[in-house]
Amino acid sequence: MVFNDSELPKKWQQQDFSWDGKSIYGALLDTKKFGVSVPPSFPDGVDNDGTRKTVSLKDYWRWSIGLDGEERLLSDSELENLGLLVEVGGTRYHLIHAPHFDKKSSHLLAIVKARLDIAKPQSGSDAPSTEATPLRLDGSWVHTQLSSLLGGGADIEATYAVFNTIVFGEDVGVFNAQSATFFGLARSLPFHIFEAAVFKDAVFMQNTEFSTCKFTGEVNFDGAEFRKEADFSRVRFCGRANFNGARFSQDANFNSAIFRDRARFYSASFSRNADFSYSKFQSDADFTYTKGNGDFSCSGAEFSKLAWFPSSVFAGRSFFYESTFEDAVSFASSTFSGVFDFSSATLKGEVYFADASFEKMALFTDVRWPSKSIDNAFRNARFQERADFTCDNFHSISSLNEVKFDIEPIFSEPTERGAQDAIFKRAVKSTKESISFDERMRREFKKDRLVYDGAKPDDRWAALSGGYRTLKNVAERNGDFLLVQTYYRFEIKTRVKRPRIPFWEKVAAAFYGVSSDYGNSIARPFASLGIMLVTFALVYLALAVHVGLVPLKDGQSLKDAYLESLDFSLKNVFRPLSALSTDPPKEGDTSRLAGKLINNYGIGFGLIVTSISIVQSLIGIALAFLFGLAVRRRFQIE
Repeated sequence: MVFNDSELPKKWQQQDFSWDGKSIYGALLDTKKFGVSVPPSFPDGVDNDGTRKTVSLKDYWRWSIGLDGEERLLSDSELENLGLLVEVGGTRYHLIHAPHFDKKSSHLLAIVKARLDIAKPQSGSDAPSTEATPLRLDGSWVHTQLSSLLGGGADIEATYAVFNTIVFGEDVGVFNAQSATFFGLARSLPFHIFEAAVFKDAVFMQNTEFSTCKFTGEVNFDGAEFRKEADFSRVRFCGRANFNGARFSQDANFNSAIFRDRARFYSASFSRNADFSYSKFQSDADFTYTKGNGDFSCSGAEFSKLAWFPSSVFAGRSFFYESTFEDAVSFASSTFSGVFDFSSATLKGEVYFADASFEKMALFTDVRWPSKSIDNAFRNARFQERADFTCDNFHSISSLNEVKFDIEPIFSEPTERGAQDAIFKRAVKSTKESISFDERMRREFKKDRLVYDGAKPDDRWAALSGGYRTLKNVAERNGDFLLVQTYYRFEIKTRVKRPRIPFWEKVAAAFYGVSSDYGNSIARPFASLGIMLVTFALVYLALAVHVGLVPLKDGQSLKDAYLESLDFSLKNVFRPLSALSTDPPKEGDTSRLAGKLINNYGIGFGLIVTSISIVQSLIGIALAFLFGLAVRRRFQIE
């Protein structure tokens, strides 16, 4: 195959694999990465101390193995006579490295086959005990016929190599094609095995097909460029799978792939569709800074460990429906420009969508949320279009603290009586369990003189209160004022649980709750008013008995005195602060119990009675206000 100069890979040109070039010449000081271990049968392959030498790539291709005669290092003239040393544009190359020559040379095939044989693992009782020597194709231009020889479990070093079409028809040992260029199809036949593979910074010009093959060791595609479709469907990655910085210009198919060790797609980019549907990630999956311009699908995927997608950008649609996350999952600071479908997903660990941006519809319908609190999971997240959280008994309220909804989201409206209260109790229970867990962890860390960096109780309750505040604002924008009041009640009840809230505020909130159910009840202020009238009347009667104003054994006098006390109590409510203008009783006036209590038993006692009356008046005013507030909210009076 003949290439124009413009088509020569730049990385290959920079390395200089000419016969006298820096990457093949005998000096090892500058070419250590291209030095090769001496094969067992290499001429003079052992130093005086018995250790094996290393030789240059140039000497490796001088080696006559595979040719007739005694094994030796061939001279330049001998190589020329065999057609193995050629000239291209005034520069000499070994035929294996020459970019413009037909590689269908019988001598070239013979020496490659011989080197490939010693690169294969030895088996049988008569096999030598020496280790296999990798086939060194560094910088080689490998045409289809040569590439068809590769396999048999051989270890192959092909850094900076240039391949035409390559089809792996047999199992391969360690295949190192770092910075290699594949001008044609790169394919592995189904169910073949690679012990390990390195394609770091490799360029695939045509389709890449590794479907159903198995990598038993680590595979490295860091920085690789796939200019056509890449098919890794149903591949089994038994070791680490590294695709950091990889660029997929066309569709990338990882459907039903299995990642048994860590999968890393850090800063990978997908110009078209990326399909990870039904894949299994049995260790950590890292998609940090991933960029997807087409559809990105992890539908039905299973993540057994951490699933990390922070600071990623998805320009197309994103599908995670029916996916399962056994551990923590993070989409923090990610941007979703297309529809985001998270429906029917199962979440069992921590969840992070903080600072994420959803520019189109976001679907969280029927998500199975974690049983424990996921406080601030969506903190500062922004939903520019509709967000659908329709879900039975959604209780992860604390996750919605400080969320920004440009358009009112959709939440389920429980139809069963008391369903909202049940959800509230479950949310409170989850928060308490999280606080208890934090406390246990702090004690355990303290034993080891460590500091536990978990959330504090105040932060937990603040998140839950903030979540209900978000729901309240959403309901208010929807015009559902009854639901507004419900969420408002829950917001206050969780807010007062915060340790940082002042005691007086907690007392006021408790009074607010008992007397009017946080403004939600019209009847409670009336009931509270009646109880207050009777209670304070009994207080005034007790004071009258205490000073001897009313004989305790005289039933009629006691009854009359109570009626006067009740009258005094009514006046304090309906004529607030009237006790301040109560005159002393006139001579012979047997009624007016209030005047006698305030004026006839000394200044101190009078001040006590007056103070009690003022307190009653203030409570009465508060109850009247709460009644009016409840009426206004119930009937939506502006």
